[in-house]
Amino acid sequence: MAKEKAVKEEGGEPRVYELGFLLLPTILEGDIAMNVARLKEGFEKEGGVFISEEFPKKVGLAYSIVKEAEGKRVPFTSAYFGSVKYELSPETVSSLYSALEKESALLRFLLIETVRESAIPMRRPVFARPDSIRTLEKHPAKAEKTVMSEEEIDRTIEELMVE
Repeated sequence: MAKEKAVKEEGGEPRVYELGFLLLPTILEGDIAMNVARLKEGFEKEGGVFISEEFPKKVGLAYSIVKEAEGKRVPFTSAYFGSVKYELSPETVSSLYSALEKESALLRFLLIETVRESAIPMRRPVFARPDSIRTLEKHPAKAEKTVMSEEEIDRTIEELMVE
């Protein structure tokens, strides 16, 4: 009910929505593109305009997510995470949401209103001062060996014994 009320207040002006989703890890890697295409078709059926996408990558989950499959509750500890961004009319969001809930390949999803531009800032390179960089020697410098005759060795031993 709250979703429908919010949609009515916003009017019909298209907005940018992002769908973040987790695909089941049991899907073969060759079938991932087909599943993403099916998700995109849902947006396009509702009159959405494609903006960008992040192709799904396999990730480990912070906690296991249980999903019912074939009458059994199965825990999953990994999934394929991806996202798509579309411009869509607010009136069609609730029907798109219902269609996504019925999608069997989705482990979990999040549909949010966002901005057109990417909000992820670019990492700036870090520059260090040359005088602040210290290098460690791999092998300490070895002292030069001096060659001593037997007489010098005997004299040194006697001096050590006297002291």
